[in-house]
Amino acid sequence: MYSLRQRDNRRSLTERLLLYMLPGLAVAIGALLGLLTSDHVSPVLVVLTALVMVCGFAVPPAVDALSDRVSRRALHQQLLAHRSDTAAAQRAEQLRSHFHPRGRGILPSLVREGSYFMGRLRVLRELVDWINGAGLDVAWSRVVTGAPGSGKSAVLGRLVSLADAGQPNEVLATAPAGTRPPVGSISMAVHVRGHTADEVAAEISQALAIDEGTCSGLLAHLREDFEHRSTVVVVDGVDEAADAHRLIIDLLEPLAAASERTGIRLLVGTRRGGEDHLLRLFGASALVLDLDEEQYLDRRDVAEYVRSTLLADPDPQVRTPYRGRPALAEKVAAAVAARAGSSFLVAQLTALSLMGSDEPVDTGSSGWAATFPTTVGAAMDRYLGDVQPGGPWLRDLLMALAWSQGDGFSDPGTWAAAATMLGTAAYSERDVTRLLLDSSAVDLLHRSTHADRVAFRLFHEALGEYLRQLSTRQRPAAEVHRRLADILLEKLSSSSLDERDWAHADRYTRTYLPFHAGEGQVLDQLLDDAGFLAAVDPARLLTALPTTRTGSGWRVARIIQRVGQQLLVAPEDERICYLEMAAHMAGDVRLAGELAATAPDRPWSVLWARWDALIESRMLGHHDDYVLAVDTVETARGIVVLSASAWGIQAWRLADGEPMVTGVREPDSRILNMATFRQGDGIAIVTLHEDGHLLRTTPDAVDPQRILAEDRAPNGVWSLDVAGQSAVATVSRDHVVEVLSVRDGHVLDLPPVAIGREDQVLVVDNVGGRCLAVVSGNSGDIKTWDLTTGRPLSEPLHPGVHMPGWRNDTRFWAASLAERQDGPVLLLGTTAGQVIAWDPVRGEIVGDPHHGDAGVFTTLVTGHDNDLWCWGDWNGNLFMRGAAQEEVRQLAVHDGGVQSLAQCELNGARLLISGGRDGAVRAWNIQAARPAASVGDHHSVVTGVDSTQQGCIASIRAGGSLVIFAADGGGVLAELRRSAEEGFRSAAVVPGDPRSFVTLDRQRHITLRVFPDGQASHEFQLASDEEWSSIAVMNRQRPLLLVTATSGRLGFFDLATCDAVRPSLACHTGRFMVAPLPEQTDEALRFITCDWECLQARLWNVRSDETRHLDLPVRRMDNGDPVSISAVSFGHIGDLPVAVGACAYSRLHIWNTEDGSLMIDAQLEQAHHMALADVDTTQIGRQSLILSGGHTCSAVLWSAESRREHHLRVGSPLWSTRFLPGKRAVVAGPRGIMVLKLGSSLLSRFEHP
Repeated sequence: MYSLRQRDNRRSLTERLLLYMLPGLAVAIGALLGLLTSDHVSPVLVVLTALVMVCGFAVPPAVDALSDRVSRRALHQQLLAHRSDTAAAQRAEQLRSHFHPRGRGILPSLVREGSYFMGRLRVLRELVDWINGAGLDVAWSRVVTGAPGSGKSAVLGRLVSLADAGQPNEVLATAPAGTRPPVGSISMAVHVRGHTADEVAAEISQALAIDEGTCSGLLAHLREDFEHRSTVVVVDGVDEAADAHRLIIDLLEPLAAASERTGIRLLVGTRRGGEDHLLRLFGASALVLDLDEEQYLDRRDVAEYVRSTLLADPDPQVRTPYRGRPALAEKVAAAVAARAGSSFLVAQLTALSLMGSDEPVDTGSSGWAATFPTTVGAAMDRYLGDVQPGGPWLRDLLMALAWSQGDGFSDPGTWAAAATMLGTAAYSERDVTRLLLDSSAVDLLHRSTHADRVAFRLFHEALGEYLRQLSTRQRPAAEVHRRLADILLEKLSSSSLDERDWAHADRYTRTYLPFHAGEGQVLDQLLDDAGFLAAVDPARLLTALPTTRTGSGWRVARIIQRVGQQLLVAPEDERICYLEMAAHMAGDVRLAGELAATAPDRPWSVLWARWDALIESRMLGHHDDYVLAVDTVETARGIVVLSASAWGIQAWRLADGEPMVTGVREPDSRILNMATFRQGDGIAIVTLHEDGHLLRTTPDAVDPQRILAEDRAPNGVWSLDVAGQSAVATVSRDHVVEVLSVRDGHVLDLPPVAIGREDQVLVVDNVGGRCLAVVSGNSGDIKTWDLTTGRPLSEPLHPGVHMPGWRNDTRFWAASLAERQDGPVLLLGTTAGQVIAWDPVRGEIVGDPHHGDAGVFTTLVTGHDNDLWCWGDWNGNLFMRGAAQEEVRQLAVHDGGVQSLAQCELNGARLLISGGRDGAVRAWNIQAARPAASVGDHHSVVTGVDSTQQGCIASIRAGGSLVIFAADGGGVLAELRRSAEEGFRSAAVVPGDPRSFVTLDRQRHITLRVFPDGQASHEFQLASDEEWSSIAVMNRQRPLLLVTATSGRLGFFDLATCDAVRPSLACHTGRFMVAPLPEQTDEALRFITCDWECLQARLWNVRSDETRHLDLPVRRMDNGDPVSISAVSFGHIGDLPVAVGACAYSRLHIWNTEDGSLMIDAQLEQAHHMALADVDTTQIGRQSLILSGGHTCSAVLWSAESRREHHLRVGSPLWSTRFLPGKRAVVAGPRGIMVLKLGSSLLSRFEHP
């Protein structure tokens, strides 16, 4: 949209131009005078004078631009510094409360100054050698494991403490030889109890001075922008994380796998997990050190630790009945250690209990040594029995902490209420104070301080497990969690209104209420409360959503999951915006309104949306990139689903969704494709990489990865069975289809099949006992080869012959093979949306081809008799049709294109697994899937007003109909339906007449229409000698209609008289778009054209006697090709008229329309290099704001002045983006159309610093 210039903007530009021009002018005049007064004028002097003049004009703007860049960087550095300071404070608190106490062998709450750490010398020395880079497998990370209480945290705490520059010299001096790591060798240490994977990633990022807050962001930064830096990161308590599986799979294992490249090595502390499942998730990326193994355990260390604790020599102020009695302490310690075994925790609790007694143990009594505990539970019982003042009240208060999450309770009222619910009496905050101030049982607590908040939990998870086990004897765990949820909700109850005061919810409630409600099976009751959705932590909410049990709960869960990735990465104040957007997408206007009411001043909002709802499906997982391939493998543990994206493979057990280790994360080169096999009881994964390597990964093997082949073409990899041998088909760099053994990579003895340099193998599969390969030729032909004979099956498919109306620029993108009763069948998908079934033996088309509106990415033949044809398109829709030519079912399954399909059977139900360009991997039942009417697929949008000045939006849908919406509320004002043969192709606004717009249909009718009902006021038909494709209206005294033809010619018509005002102009040689400049003169017609085939952009100046064009500068990529330009809009930067082009690879071009120069070539940094499809400009205050969208799946806002960008991540492609009056915007694409409102807090982010 063209915007009028603002007075303040002109003034600002004038001031800046004066600042630029005056110094330059002064220098130029001085240089010129010097030249004129010189006695000897030489060519060198002339050149030097010219250079001085140029520098005089060029330096000020260059300095200004550099200053702007430095200013923006300084602001960014200030933000990073603030985050770094906050993170440093958090790390310091963890050192104080967790690592340092455990490194000294004391409880976190004990007031002791000495160190009581004993033993573990061998594991300490091995780890110090590893930190120093000595020994074998130095690049591998290390995982320290062992039973509860074995001292994992103590070992890690010891190393962290000794590497801390703040430790006293005497502590360092007393460390045994070889157990002291270099000071500063450990970059950071984090205790991850209750943390999500993204929270841990954020902490690591901040410690490494990286501006990322998620696992994917950190990994991407390390992959793209991180220089190798040798450092060690300690991560303790992994088994106590919010989701230990996700933490390892999404973050720790990829970090460990990439350590050789990045230099970042992990030192991890965790329990084994049932059947060692947590350790197995690390695969071969880390070396496990088990503290329970004899080589690392000297039982004398436990006795020495107890003896030292009983004597308390380093702390003379501590009361103990064993002080000054070393022989007695040694005897008692030996007995305690004999009972405690390898558990330092049992020994520690027993020693503390003995110290609390008035008298030492009577070692002369019968059986005295047998009274010492052997388990954590028994040790805790003894401790509570000896502590004073004691009693049931103490156990009840500790029981409440056992059920708390994260750092525990910070509100004494909540703590007391939980103890009342779980215990034997009613408790108050006074009882909590009594425990904290008057009881030595405070030694069992871990105290955390964050700002002005102090929280308490049990100091060891083993104590919590014991107390929870006791508690569940009285009531089920689900009931405990339900009651805890009720307690948290009761605190929010308002006395005056029947609603909850979410604005005053404390940190614990916001973070852990979703967990308690989910475990308590009452989450469904909260999901309908907008205040709850707006207040709670999104990561915990997403984790809890699978616990929903009712239809209404599932409905809201799907709404939240649709924007789940956005919630995790968006700024905190935008989370409510995404929830509101998701509610509008689902058509839940009530929920959207209630969410909006919780944050009236949110950065942006959705005023209305007409959007496709996705079908009911099960979300298995999510990649942060396109899903390239999905597959299923039936193993001894059940069906496993695998999915591949560019930088990793993910896997889940289909039965319960449990994630599994794949061993393929953060490879050295981008993944292009994947094939999978069953191997024994496990899986083998073969991946093709961008560098030509073909890798085989066996996740559970000792040496899990090996190179099968090199120099593979980037064509694909397909699994095969050749005479009972597992094999893969690939294409060599010499363009030969080869079949390789999965076992060792040798090429099987099959006839070579050579293909053309430009040919593409679409699929290779076993069909009817043969190995067939389907090859798409450069001419578009399809040939099916039998790889066992090296010969084609029959004559190729010649689409130009077999398919009437076939366009030569159409290509085949997808193919699948299957065996039917009468032989093999191919299901082919094209770039233009056609789906063709082909019999490669008979050489004939099977049934009627399907003609769709969007390119087909993937096809699949399924069903018990291979009688169901499925295909997915780039809009995210999946289509199903029976082979008997039944009606096509359309299902909205993804927000981005359906990239890959797989099938399997579970419990008698046939399931489809789909992977999308939205990164999601979904599973759904074929029989239960119900199609819904699509409201989306909007391709072209024009805006205007009706006779009452109410805003209107007209949009052309893919089927050819035109819908007119009220801009304010989204109501449908009119719908003009047309058949596919007569459908609308293009629409354009009439400059100067906002009530009118023009349409072009497939029958070449040009119609002038009026808002709001689209009634025709004038119509004529173009000549049939051209295929007319798009229109635009030029702003002149008599509006001039410009019409593009697929031949590359441009027609000029008087809109009022329908007459051609001049002969058509040959602008290009193929399809192109035209955009007339908003300001025209009487003498010339000025417009820009962009050719989508030859990738040209031209600025035209057409006069009655002369036609000239200027080729606009266009950015060229590394391969020398110019970027394609999809759309052009016009506006101003200051007083300068400009054209803005939306380009491929997420680039924006800004040209000066006065001389055609390229002023700005901007690369959007957060758009993943995806193509932009549309662009618009407006002026808001002093900002020249640009709105764009496309395959970025976001509405992109970009400022020409500050060069800042911001993405409103819609989740699906956008084909049209337009600004509306009132700081609004309309965006439309394959999933629907919506109107956004841009808030002041969002717009302020673009202001020039």
